Amino acid sequence: MLALMTAAMIKPMLRRTIAAFKACFVLAAALGLAAPNAQAQTLSPLLAAQGAQGAQGAQGAQGAQGAQGAQGAQGAQGAQGAQGAQGAQAPAPWRVVGITSAKTPLPLTRFEVATVQGERALKVSTQASYGTLVHELPQVAAGRLQWRWRLDQALTGGKSAPDILSKAGDDAALKVCVMFDHPLSRVPFVERTLLRLARSVSGEDLPAATLCYLWDSTYPAGTQGDNPYSRRVRFISLQGLGAALGQWQNESRDVAADFAKAFADELPAKAPAPTVRAVLIGADSDNTGAQSVGWVQSLDWAP
Repeated sequence: MLALMTAAMIKPMLRRTIAAFKACFVLAAALGLAAPNAQAQTLSPLLAAQGAQGAQGAQGAQGAQGAQGAQGAQGAQGAQGAQGAQGAQAPAPWRVVGITSAKTPLPLTRFEVATVQGERALKVSTQASYGTLVHELPQVAAGRLQWRWRLDQALTGGKSAPDILSKAGDDAALKVCVMFDHPLSRVPFVERTLLRLARSVSGEDLPAATLCYLWDSTYPAGTQGDNPYSRRVRFISLQGLGAALGQWQNESRDVAADFAKAFADELPAKAPAPTVRAVLIGADSDNTGAQSVGWVQSLDWAP
């Protein structure tokens, strides 16, 4: 009976929360964004792709090569076997992470190199889909993260309205997330137990704390809260209801300070924020069945 109860408790979080925990750093080499530097606490920018195609045929960076001959995201598979945008192979340790299920496999969010108003950027498109592109980091200090992004089409056309505070509406048209090496000893007992079970089932060393910066068109900017599937993931909405579409917005976040605020209940007084183990870009519309189009550019740690 206890085993059945435990399984019933953990099942709702396994489908989506594991993928969120495994979320990765989606800065594909061919995108001219950034790649982690294993020898430093900064992200080393890569050259923009050469010959990459836009929306008319390029899924990922079709045929595009980065500074080290790296190709976009074709066929890259995450821990769940998810395939990336078809067109190029993401160089290790880059990986695409999606959610797969024998019963209801989810379409993967599409990531591609394209040009918008003369600027090359990562185009992120959803259609009742889920996906991130991943890169783990070598336990770097939580510094200031900065990037540019724009939303051209908010989540629309779905079976239900997006609502980041509910499981039924937990979709985001754009997100940048940071994962931390948060000590398990600071996690409340029940959540700690569930996390251990999730790690055992997934075979992955899932992070105990993830902070996501969202572009959400339902609630006002500044809205903060826990992911409805798991308190191990918490969010801050940077662009909210009424934010202009089709315009670049610049972001610069003190990640350590944001962590201290979001996870204040688990961070001892005057304790530093834990080190960062991964960063991700993603988007999803699988719960609502909606569609969205956004762009991300110049994600990097501030000097």
